Amino acid sequence: MSVDRAIKNDEIANWVTILGILVPIFIFLFTDNSVIWLFPMFLCIAGLAIQRWLVPRRRKKTDQFEIAQKSDSPVLVKNIFLYTLIALASLVVISAVTPNFLKISRLELTGVDAILFGIMIAIGEERVFRGGLFDRFYYSTKSFVATGILTAAIFTIYHLAVYQNDMAAMIYVFSAGLLLAYINIIAGVQSPSLIAHVGANILAYSPIGIAGMFGFLTDPTFILLTGAVFMLFIVLIIRKKRRN
Repeated sequence: MSVDRAIKNDEIANWVTILGILVPIFIFLFTDNSVIWLFPMFLCIAGLAIQRWLVPRRRKKTDQFEIAQKSDSPVLVKNIFLYTLIALASLVVISAVTPNFLKISRLELTGVDAILFGIMIAIGEERVFRGGLFDRFYYSTKSFVATGILTAAIFTIYHLAVYQNDMAAMIYVFSAGLLLAYINIIAGVQSPSLIAHVGANILAYSPIGIAGMFGFLTDPTFILLTGAVFMLFIVLIIRKKRRN
C-alpha cells in the first residue's frame, strides 16, 4: 500500500454527511429547540472544514485521482457493504467482551429521540475523527499506523465528557476508534466506518444496549463469533497485500 494513498470521500459518505447537517437543523428549528441537536451539525462542519482548509488541496486531489484510476478500487457498493458489516460485527463483539459496558448512560434524550441523536452524532464524529483529523494527521505523519492511533486516542479523550472514569467504556471507545480507522484504510473509502458507527449507535441508544444483543449467547458462541470476525479480517488483509 502506497504511503501517498488517502481515504476517499465516497458518494455514500457525502450524502450521509448532508443528512448529518440538515436533519439536526430541521429538528432544532421545527420540533425541539434544544441546542444539543446542533452539536452533530457542528461536528460535521468542523470535519469538512479541516479537510477543506487544513489539508493541502494538491495532495488530497492527487490521492483521490489515483484511487479513482485503480481498477480494483473498493468504491463499489458491494465492497462498502461488506466492510460495513465487518466493522459493525466487530464493534458488537468488542462491546460484548468489554466488562460492564452496556449502553450510553449520560444522555437526556430518550426513546426515538435518543436513537435519532445517536445516528446524527455518529455521522458528526466520523466526519471529524475518521475524516478531517485523519486526513490532517496522515498528511503530517505519512503513516496509517500512527494516524490510526492518534485519531483513536483523541476519540477516546473526546468521550471522557460522556464516560468520565469508566475504564471499560474507554477501552471500548479506543478499540472502536482503531477498528473504524483500520476498516477505512483497507476499504479506501470513508462510508464503512460511518455506516457502522451509525449502526452501533442505534444499538447503543436502544433500550437493550449494544452488548445486550448477545446476552443470550453462550461462551463458546462468543469464541466462534470472535474467531470468525478476525479470520475474515486476516483474509481481507492478505487479499489487500496481494493486490498491492
